Amino acid sequence: MVGLRPRTVKGETQAQRDFRQGERKISNRWEGIPSTSRSRGFANPNYVLCYRNSALQALLHIPKFVNWLEEQHTNTNCAPNACVICVFKDLAKEYWQPTTPAALEAALTALGDAMTNWDINGAQSGQQCSGEYLNILFQEMKSLLQNQPEIDTFNAIFGINAREGKVCDNCKFKQEMDKGFDSVVRVNMAVPMGQFLSGHISRVFAEEPLPGYKCPNCANTTGTRKKDRIWEAPQNLTVHLERATWDPVTGLPAKYTDPVYPDKYLDLSSYTSVTQTVPAKYYLRGVIHHQHNPPLLQSTSQNGIQLANGSEGHYKVDMMGPDGHWRELEDTTISNNVSFEKAQDAGGDWTPYIFFYEKIVDVTGSAAVQTAAAAPTATTATTTKKTTGGKKATGGKKPTGGKKPTGEKKPKGGKKPTAGKKAPGGKKPKTPAKATAAGTKVKKTTKKKTKK
Repeated sequence: MVGLRPRTVKGETQAQRDFRQGERKISNRWEGIPSTSRSRGFANPNYVLCYRNSALQALLHIPKFVNWLEEQHTNTNCAPNACVICVFKDLAKEYWQPTTPAALEAALTALGDAMTNWDINGAQSGQQCSGEYLNILFQEMKSLLQNQPEIDTFNAIFGINAREGKVCDNCKFKQEMDKGFDSVVRVNMAVPMGQFLSGHISRVFAEEPLPGYKCPNCANTTGTRKKDRIWEAPQNLTVHLERATWDPVTGLPAKYTDPVYPDKYLDLSSYTSVTQTVPAKYYLRGVIHHQHNPPLLQSTSQNGIQLANGSEGHYKVDMMGPDGHWRELEDTTISNNVSFEKAQDAGGDWTPYIFFYEKIVDVTGSAAVQTAAAAPTATTATTTKKTTGGKKATGGKKPTGGKKPTGEKKPKGGKKPTAGKKAPGGKKPKTPAKATAAGTKVKKTTKKKTKK
């Protein structure tokens, strides 16, 4: 494949080089599934497994992960039905092959039995958090990897590695600590940071004071600051909004209900280490939404953020399929050709909960990548037209301020892509505009000289 040859990056460590090479071992194109394959639903007989269904359906719509299951984990020493990775591989085969519902349900049951840290029939038999389920699933998979190359490859798909840097204002002493890999980026919703995910991500990597911290160089206890920086950026980024909390007034379990819309394109390049030159730009592949059920018991406000009492609810997921089209999967119900606006804002009291992004690469990628690269102009034109006409967002839900989400993050500088093609970085090309302005000026000057 063009562009996959090893290369040397200035300032790159051996660990970063291993990570980058692991990222290139697995294709991000859909491979090995029949052309007749279709997204499939999962049963929810007791009305409590929607958290599991949405998480698994999301992972099964990530091509690099499905390819990793098939290509990388080939250990024949795994105990039958005891290895979560092997069982998940069987589930992926059943999901994308035209098998019977009974065979698919058997594969789901086998996965539940194989997960040692999640008892779906015991402690976790009722309402659960889809984000916590994903985190446990990732942890169990990583614990079963046999060697460092396998670990490097898995981290290259899902693992984000951040380093915490500290600087003392008194003596300028600097420290750096490797925080290790995490498969899920968690965003605390306790502080309002705008209506789009990019604003909340900025707070994750914002500089913070460390009051009371003693500098190991000068022993000063005031003025030390810390800031996290991305050292390795994964191919597939998973972001979990931590909405669960406790209502300080009622003492009941509650949920932060403020709307946070996913950016169609998410650029984390400004949060990477100074020596990390690997791109960290992403496009949206999927969103898990959560809805309160039964209706809200009570709503209060804490620090300007809306809280809704009640610990029960329902999950569904919108994912981009192998053909590049969006689908809504709600247990066994599947809606095809869902618009991006609907995936971004499900309407009603549905709130985006978990986001799935895929890195934008400079090589020939999957059909989904190609579709995502070609889609912005049409989406932008449609969205702009609807906004001008004063129509509200798909699903009947409008963001605070009466503005409908644009369907993608507005490029820096306030300019949108042209209708014909997208300029690098999502900015409108400046050359034609300057040329036109210059041409107008020359024309006027020539006219004045003729009068003289």
